[in-house]
Amino acid sequence: MDDKNIKECINISNKLDESILEGFKRGKDFKKESKRKNKVFKSAIKVAGMAFVITAGVITVKPELVEAIPGVSNVFEIFKGRENYKYKEYAKGMEIVKEDNGVSIKLQEIAMDERKFVATFIAEGEEVYGNNIDVQIKTNLEGVDASTSSREVIRLDKNKVAVLHSMDISDGNLNDIINTTVNCGGIIRDGDELNGNWEMKFKFNRDDILVNTKNIKVDRGINFGNEILKVEDLMISPLGSTLNISFKSNSSDKDNIGKFHYIIKDDKGRFLNSYPISGVVNEEDGRKYIRLDIADDITDSKYINVIPVKTEDGNIYREYGEGKDSRLLNSTIGSGNEIIKIKTKDNFGYYNIDEKEFYKLEELVGKEIKVNKTNSIVIKDIDDNKMTVKIKGYYDRKNLSGFEFIDEDLNVFDMGSEDIGLSIDDKSGEITFKIPALDKSKKYNIAFPAILNLEYNDSEGIKINNN
Repeated sequence: MDDKNIKECINISNKLDESILEGFKRGKDFKKESKRKNKVFKSAIKVAGMAFVITAGVITVKPELVEAIPGVSNVFEIFKGRENYKYKEYAKGMEIVKEDNGVSIKLQEIAMDERKFVATFIAEGEEVYGNNIDVQIKTNLEGVDASTSSREVIRLDKNKVAVLHSMDISDGNLNDIINTTVNCGGIIRDGDELNGNWEMKFKFNRDDILVNTKNIKVDRGINFGNEILKVEDLMISPLGSTLNISFKSNSSDKDNIGKFHYIIKDDKGRFLNSYPISGVVNEEDGRKYIRLDIADDITDSKYINVIPVKTEDGNIYREYGEGKDSRLLNSTIGSGNEIIKIKTKDNFGYYNIDEKEFYKLEELVGKEIKVNKTNSIVIKDIDDNKMTVKIKGYYDRKNLSGFEFIDEDLNVFDMGSEDIGLSIDDKSGEITFKIPALDKSKKYNIAFPAILNLEYNDSEGIKINNN
């Protein structure tokens, strides 16, 4: 899978293209583990470029597991809408705090099902600054380290961020009482790393927090082009359902696990967001096994349909720097044939834009932005500080954070590093998020990151009944 396609799978704001691509290049040389002649890899979608810097020191332990603590805000609520997990409903409150180098890190909540452990943190202090910030987390549960993990960081104010940490525990055998060690390996601010001792140790009763799940054995396959796709099983959980799939390709390139594309729909026709979280390549027969995290709630769905997708090569990137890197193309209202390069406050971007099409804010409502040949985003409402849109077809919600307003002078306005606060209306499917302050007297166009063209047929999918 080439670097450009990796970026397409990552589906994040184009403003982070450079750092993610650089991180992926660093993460390419993943460890090889000799176990049952399989090669284990860490998904680039979740762990590209992740490097933990662990610092030992004196440990301060606060009370262990407690029920949701009155007066303590639910950090899971901060992340609500970005993905449709029900973390908040199943969270257990924690009150473990560690301070070092002028930074206080608090473990706020935890939740767990059979395959996933999630935790939230608040990091606060004068050293918590910068536009691009990361708080590196590594968790060990009773000697079990995650084969893959992920984290999201949201800035709350100038010197305070919230962190959502998730790890895959499906390959570990956990005891009833779980001794846990959390290492906060470093705080990275605009590339500058602050190390310190924020190690936390605690234990909890597995049964006290384990969320009930439903496991469905599927074991069904279909032929799709040169691929033989098989759905192994489905685990349905309020914390994010998990789908295990495998496929075998006639391609001689056994390591190229990224050639397979898919979408997942439910019985209501909704497109479900999903992300690879781990995988294995069997070196003997070349079969690839991938674990997908379904980021939408399917506990009440009658069935889901896993549909193989063909993607056109598509020209959604523009090279710069003598071909050393690229930028994602931004689609706009009335996208023109000409691709222009616009200087932004952070860097620059490429836009497929008709320079004659600009509108007052109220005139933007009802406009449609095509992000590829068949899928688009409809502007439903704009007010002083937020915008509501509806996705027609398939488009990863995380791409919405890459939105930009462009005025007639080609000035670009976005939310920078600030979280856009996605919220989803389950009934209408409309998505609302924050926008920057704009001059109502001016005219604008709106841009969203383009995606590859997709070709698929619902009838070619594997339908899985959730009953």
